Amino acid sequence: MKNNRKGFTLIELLVVIAIIALLSTLAVISLSSAREDARDSKRLADVRAMQSAVELFINQQGVAPAIGTWADLFSATKLGGAGLSTPIQDPGNNEYRYCVDTVNTSRYLLQATMESTPEIDGDLDGTSAGYAGTECRLSDDEQSAPANCDDLATGLSVFCLGILAG
Repeated sequence: MKNNRKGFTLIELLVVIAIIALLSTLAVISLSSAREDARDSKRLADVRAMQSAVELFINQQGVAPAIGTWADLFSATKLGGAGLSTPIQDPGNNEYRYCVDTVNTSRYLLQATMESTPEIDGDLDGTSAGYAGTECRLSDDEQSAPANCDDLATGLSVFCLGILAG
């Protein structure tokens, strides 16, 4: 007798569904890590752009920009003229930090907290607490404590550029 079986059994369908579910879970996990890396890359670029603008301001004015609001810092450094239409904001849920020494006014720090990037070579490791007078502002316009750029002490991966007290 000939068996004219058409279609798949229930077991075969369940195995295929399980394999698809496993593959989609792996894809979502991989995509989440890629998003964190992309936000960290944006943070690095933002801090470097702000450093360039602050250094240009120091070269022109002789002092680092004073802190008013985050938008004032953006305006003072003339980033608007560099093709950026709004003040730089963190791409995730973190805040950027800008600190200036109110006594030695050429010292400043820019800080970004990373999500997934481990210790970054080429950034500053230290704190703005050594400044004679420190004023810090977060990118949400809240005043903040001095920046701590020591990855090991904070337990976070932070990226800092600027001039440390020394």
